[in-house]
Amino acid sequence: MRLESHFAVLERRPTLAARLIERGGEWLSVLAPSDWTTARIEAWLDWSAVLPGDYPTGATITAADTNAALAGGVQAYVGRLAAWGRATGVLPDVETANLFQAELAATLLQGLAAPGPVLAEGSRIHPLAGDQLPRTPESTLASLSDPDLARRLDQHQNAAVADGPEAVARQRLDAVRDAVLRCDGSNSACGDPSQNPGLARAIRAAQATGLDDAAIHLAIRGCFQAALSERAQDVLTVLADRADTAAGSLQARQAAEATGVRLAFSPVDAEAALLAAIAPRVGLDVRRLTDSDVAPLVRLWTIALEIEVACGFARTGEAARRRHDARAIAVVPCGIVDRLRAEGVAYDSDAGRREAAAWLARIDSAATLASVELAASLGACVEWRAESSVGLDLLARKQAQADGILDAAAKTYAKAQKSARKTGLRNLLTTALDLDLESRLRLGAPSGGVDAVATVIGAIETSDGEVERVLHPDAAAALTRLGSDLASAERHLLGRRTLADAPGIDLEGLRTYGFTDIELKAIELGLQHANRLGEVFTPTVLGAGFIEDALGVDAEVAAEPGFCLLTHLGVAPERIERAARHALGAPDLNDWDGTTPELAAVIARPTLQAELAMTVAAEIFSGAPRDLVLTSDWDASGADLARLQSSAALAGVRTARVERAAAPLGLILFDLPEPEARPAAAAPAIAPRPEAPSERRPQRRKLPDRRKGYIQKAAVGGHKVYLHTGEYEDGEIGEIFIDMHKEGAAFRSVMNNFAISVSIGLQYGVPLDEFVDAFVYTRFEPSGTVTGNDSIRSATSILDYVFRELAVSYQGRTDLANVRPGPADGDGLEAGDEETPTPATRFISKGLMRGGAPDNLVVVPFGRREAEPETPAPPPPVADVCPACGDAALQKKGAALICDTCGVAPSVSDLSTG
Repeated sequence: MRLESHFAVLERRPTLAARLIERGGEWLSVLAPSDWTTARIEAWLDWSAVLPGDYPTGATITAADTNAALAGGVQAYVGRLAAWGRATGVLPDVETANLFQAELAATLLQGLAAPGPVLAEGSRIHPLAGDQLPRTPESTLASLSDPDLARRLDQHQNAAVADGPEAVARQRLDAVRDAVLRCDGSNSACGDPSQNPGLARAIRAAQATGLDDAAIHLAIRGCFQAALSERAQDVLTVLADRADTAAGSLQARQAAEATGVRLAFSPVDAEAALLAAIAPRVGLDVRRLTDSDVAPLVRLWTIALEIEVACGFARTGEAARRRHDARAIAVVPCGIVDRLRAEGVAYDSDAGRREAAAWLARIDSAATLASVELAASLGACVEWRAESSVGLDLLARKQAQADGILDAAAKTYAKAQKSARKTGLRNLLTTALDLDLESRLRLGAPSGGVDAVATVIGAIETSDGEVERVLHPDAAAALTRLGSDLASAERHLLGRRTLADAPGIDLEGLRTYGFTDIELKAIELGLQHANRLGEVFTPTVLGAGFIEDALGVDAEVAAEPGFCLLTHLGVAPERIERAARHALGAPDLNDWDGTTPELAAVIARPTLQAELAMTVAAEIFSGAPRDLVLTSDWDASGADLARLQSSAALAGVRTARVERAAAPLGLILFDLPEPEARPAAAAPAIAPRPEAPSERRPQRRKLPDRRKGYIQKAAVGGHKVYLHTGEYEDGEIGEIFIDMHKEGAAFRSVMNNFAISVSIGLQYGVPLDEFVDAFVYTRFEPSGTVTGNDSIRSATSILDYVFRELAVSYQGRTDLANVRPGPADGDGLEAGDEETPTPATRFISKGLMRGGAPDNLVVVPFGRREAEPETPAPPPPVADVCPACGDAALQKKGAALICDTCGVAPSVSDLSTG
């Protein structure tokens, strides 16, 4: 394709200057545009340091001159593209290739364009050698209507935590959630570690792994992937029905609660989003463009990205194949919103949306026409044959939309559509709305696509490298255009940088606390560069001697980050706030007395509805939909996320993704005391042989040959159970036996061996509460009413009964009992009617004591069972089996049967068929 010189002309040549940049511990002299910041130059150096260095065979390779602009990075980038452009036939001759290099380099140094990240290696189909990657099978998009949607979402989210520390973190969070689900109580009680000991232990284990309290809090609520959202993972695109999503269907809520899931509301938009993810891209700074610049700039970079598609690398073979066949590129307009604000146009206005759409139409129509020209000389892309009807219909719709917005763009679309019917399109996708932050920094930090701009405070870099706060240039242009007092607005935002005549506390007021002229001068000098008032009331500014001798404050205490010297001196917080606003300025212009309704609309933070409306307007002319991410509070519920997703679907955006915001740093939600240490077992008489760390094993604490305990006879659901316990000398439980009568031999053997395994665990130091938390409220038959036990009246299984009895008897877990001991009076006796003391022989085994127990010992009662009602209450209903989940948890609540496990209310027909 032929080119004309437009940017590489003398009058547009930028002024370059040598800049000292610190790189790798040493200072380098780098030639860069004089108005670029150090951060912007460093971003360009980081980008060029990883550029690929491959050239086509036979190409004349010229080493990049490190004395050239940006240490030769620009030269290396444009030189490689020119060489591959000549080899692939995109650039017909050497003269065109040289002009291409000059024009491309000029747009980079003038700050008009910044290419996105370029891979130095990876997969590609070689543009000359003809090597072919195997054709990948057609991938099917996930859909909200898929029966296996839940499985695909789970598979996607677990891909990032398959192994390593992330897997350990997931296990700890699973344990936290499991501790909540195994609890039989109210939601608030089960989620409270002070009332759920198992949850408290799981939280301690998660904290020991390094998980913060915010992640643990989300796990308690069942939001596992939100707790692990900082782990990198790809975005899964799911095809969704717009009406179902707007209505908040169950499948839509599942997608909203998942992390890294984007909903696309049509197959075309889903495919465009997938193509945009693998396309090479460039950002164009709309703030610097004139109408005459748009067509040549877009055409130049369409050619450059077409060459990059041919010679560039992709991350996977599948992406390389798709990149080769569709040849998608992404020309991204940046700074549209900044330009609107500088022109005094409100973001949330019809005029703002119309102008943003006009800029997209200019750029997209020019890129489409350039793609048609490339197809005329190089041929249409491989996928055009299958997508031609969709592509032509899309061009026709864009032309119709542009007729009412920008006539020039409508004519360009008409010309491109006419030619495309003959030649097709070289690139199935040409424009997008998203550019990464690093590339935007290299471009001069404009807003990306149609991202909303909320700040009115900017920053500039001085000649000595210092960064100072200033009124944002776009906000300053808006103030000037709308006739506002610029100087007054700057004073309001940036402050007066002095405490002279400040409200609240001024220089004269500080003298009353002992400040002298020396300290006041130091404060005034410090205010010139301070961001917070407390920064100038420190030992570093005032001197440690003055802090200690004159004010009587320890200098080390005054240097601590959270210490406020003025508060210590007795200055009220509201007085400090007024003085700080006077000296250092306000965060915005909302309460500035010069704010007019027109200015407020221009500088206001856009609402969610305004952002959605702007996105819909811009997506009309964008090849790829915007990667719209709607952010909720960090601890938002699934219902909140679903409502946010529903609002996006109702607004008409092409794709939407909802995510939780990051939790506040240092958030502390669980301040749990450390568990009390258990008494150590008595040391053996003979010390064992020292073992290597890898050989150490837990020591088994043997029970005495003659041991005490008790036998509890009871019946669970009519099935007799005998529970035997064995204790150490200190009263700690060391073994259990479970005997059942009139049961099958296999069941009795399983229960006996289960009791043996629990006994071995107890003797090896496993705490009883671990078994209690693991087995209480387990559900299986036999279950139901318990008779013969004065504390447990019902149980969901034999194991539930056994471990609730052990918890009540050995741990005092009255919360697991159905009957609680009564209150005791001041003498330790039970309140109410006095009872005769019980002889000790009722509780002390005469055989164990071999008759050595004295006869005059009695046991003073410490509690009493609650009086039985005259009319005994009916036994609690026995839960039936739920046909939905299979658990024995179906109970009658009101007039309906509800499952306690899954919450399903089955119909009568379900029960009859089950």
